[in-house]
Amino acid sequence: MTDAQIGVKHPPLAELLAQFLNAWAQFDASPVALDVSESMEETECAVNAFLLLNRWADNPVAEAIAAQFPEMAERRCAVPDEVFIDRLAQAPCLVPLTSAMAPHAAADLPKTCSARAVLAGWLAFAWSQALTRLGRQDLCALVLSRQPASRIASHWVRLGNQQPPDGGDSVLFRYQDPRVMQRMWPSLTAGQRLRWLGPVEHWYALAHPWGPMPTMEQPQWFHAQRPAEPVPIDRQGSRFDSNQWHAMRAWAPANRIWRDYEDHGVAAGDQPDAQTMAQLLRDAAGLGLTGASAEDYVQCTWLHEKRDEGASRVLDWAQPANARLLKRIQAALAAEPQARFASLFHLFTRG
Repeated sequence: MTDAQIGVKHPPLAELLAQFLNAWAQFDASPVALDVSESMEETECAVNAFLLLNRWADNPVAEAIAAQFPEMAERRCAVPDEVFIDRLAQAPCLVPLTSAMAPHAAADLPKTCSARAVLAGWLAFAWSQALTRLGRQDLCALVLSRQPASRIASHWVRLGNQQPPDGGDSVLFRYQDPRVMQRMWPSLTAGQRLRWLGPVEHWYALAHPWGPMPTMEQPQWFHAQRPAEPVPIDRQGSRFDSNQWHAMRAWAPANRIWRDYEDHGVAAGDQPDAQTMAQLLRDAAGLGLTGASAEDYVQCTWLHEKRDEGASRVLDWAQPANARLLKRIQAALAAEPQARFASLFHLFTRG
């Protein structure tokens, strides 16, 4: 199968694969910047490319790897987080790409064409999962590093345990999930980004749709890159702040709300855009609303029906009547935590 045939079978994923292979080749040809804190013996120079899988068990991509490229399966490296210590097959894992997928492989060889076609197919599968927004993400990213998988995995053990900004016990942080990374990345400091990447130099993930549904987006890369210049790391202040923590958690409720609007026939242009959605969810969190009631708050606050030109589509809770309504709803929720914001809103506005 030629590169042109690959493009026909998996458009436009073949183009994204070509972009990744080009970046891999450029990185491979770039000078190695040695960390002065490491000895030459500790520093790896060869470029390693890996698939980052959400987990190995119950993963169609992993099953395909085991069947078609057993040498890749044998060299996989699970992240040895203590949460998964007795079930490493459930942990995120790195799988090295076979040499036939590398940019230096002869493109006209059948083995190379076949391997790259398979990789493009895996990306097409990942994109089909991304379009669901709320479903599983079995193939999370392609990463490039000059370090071995074991060193990257050790770094991710530390990254995977995060303490909430308000204190409390550490929780398992889903750094591998592209939806989490892409929502948090814009708000991270340079030092936080460096701590996220660790030994990874380039992190390529499919950019996940974000905004009203249905989406007409075409697949493209989200690319996180280790900065070329040294970045100081404030190890005392590396914990995520409350806004970043909120961004980490916002992807799921936002997508559920957009999906609900689509299911009820609300046009994409009548749904809150990404910026408005993020603000409404922050407002809900500020009111102490969580779970379904936080999502209800967004849908009660956003006025999706057609409005007069220039009229606000956001309910003004500061108006006296609305402020009294909100306090009444909050009091009812405090008295009956199992109640829903939306049910109380409609009950009290009818009454």
